[in-house]
Amino acid sequence: MDPKDSALYWFILGVALLLLELLMPGLVVVFLGVAALLVALLLYMGFVSTWTGALVAFFILAIVLVLTLRRIFARFASSDSKTASLDEDADAFGMVVDILNASEGDENRGRIMFRGTTWEAESFDGPLKEGGKARLLKRENLVWIVEPVSGE
Repeated sequence: MDPKDSALYWFILGVALLLLELLMPGLVVVFLGVAALLVALLLYMGFVSTWTGALVAFFILAIVLVLTLRRIFARFASSDSKTASLDEDADAFGMVVDILNASEGDENRGRIMFRGTTWEAESFDGPLKEGGKARLLKRENLVWIVEPVSGE
């Protein structure tokens, strides 16, 4: 096969990869497309004349472009990133919850309503009163350690 015919196929592949970057953004496919276009140019100019040489040139160019230029271009391309805490207990620290009831034998223990369900609660700072409020301090297994809140 004539290298100039191969150059046409590599050119078509390069353009297709560049267009594919529009559907799958991430600054990887675009560099593969540029590598394919460069291989097409190498074939057209006669620097590469075999499919093996074209594939080797493509892989080398793709690796070099992705590893060097992606980091540079990624600084200019805005991306959506969101960071969130993965520790739900730490996020809950300090939240004020409703006290549903106190235990009959121990008024420092009871049940609270938190995130749509009831939890066992224990207070070291005073009694839990039904209908009152409590602040979440920490969780030990399935029991929340709380402190009663007055006047809020």
